[in-house]
Amino acid sequence: MSNQLIVAGGNSSSLEQNCLSSIDVSDGLHGFKSIDFSLKERRRGAAIFRRDSDSVLIVGGCAEPKIHLSSCETINIKDDSGVKHDIFHFDEPGFSCAAYCTMKPNVHVIAGGYNGVESLNSMRLFLTDQTPQYLHLRALITRLKNSTAVPLDDENLLLVGGWDESRTLRTIFRYSLFNEQCNLESIMPIPLEGHSATKIGKNIYIVGGFDGISVVSQILRYNIVEKTSEILPTRLNIARENHGATTLENERTLIIAGGWDGQKALQNCELFEVLQEPPWLRPMETTIELTEARNKPAMISIDL
Repeated sequence: MSNQLIVAGGNSSSLEQNCLSSIDVSDGLHGFKSIDFSLKERRRGAAIFRRDSDSVLIVGGCAEPKIHLSSCETINIKDDSGVKHDIFHFDEPGFSCAAYCTMKPNVHVIAGGYNGVESLNSMRLFLTDQTPQYLHLRALITRLKNSTAVPLDDENLLLVGGWDESRTLRTIFRYSLFNEQCNLESIMPIPLEGHSATKIGKNIYIVGGFDGISVVSQILRYNIVEKTSEILPTRLNIARENHGATTLENERTLIIAGGWDGQKALQNCELFEVLQEPPWLRPMETTIELTEARNKPAMISIDL
């Protein structure tokens, strides 16, 4: 099965300046190209979801400092002209930098985020079976920005790390959609925000991020069954936060794309072979780059 990567928006500098509307696509590991149309609104730190076999949704994000969006755009991955590119607007508070994931087809979670003034503790479902709509759930037990969300099953997800308005967090929370409860699940060895978290089998690979002092190159492996985490000997070649991450080739390859190295936005990607035993991840020599540097892009892998 082949994969297509979609990388949308982000920004080319620090904070919320110079937000982007351009979109990169790739054919697996064969490099990226820019498509002929752009997002209708610039979006940094947006959420991205698969809608159906032909389209993805880009939701929320920051267009410029203190301008945060709740709208969503549909991108038809089989339409290079942009003719089928739609936008939906909502009477809903805007956000960026939220944790997000898909629980099951057409049911997605958006947790926390930032509204341009403060970090959020909101918990929202984003439903896409018909006209997209938000559904509010019971709030999180803390404000949470720059966290990541990982689904465990149709009803439960983990929220890994983040910023709570006071400090960078070591926490891993479990949120149940069934009873709308948020509880502490585990503690990581180091605090992290702006990292990525990718579930592969019973493991979650937590890559890069910011530890409250500096951007880091560490990679953590969290075991879902044992609820334990360890720092792997394998590291990023370039320390980075605010990057995209996903898997390719039936979860045999982990790709880390773009981000921020503490000084500048990044264009390069790092790839890792996923192993079934220690050291769990092995750096690959394959080199690919985005068409431009992207800090805090939205990224998804589509099975073709």
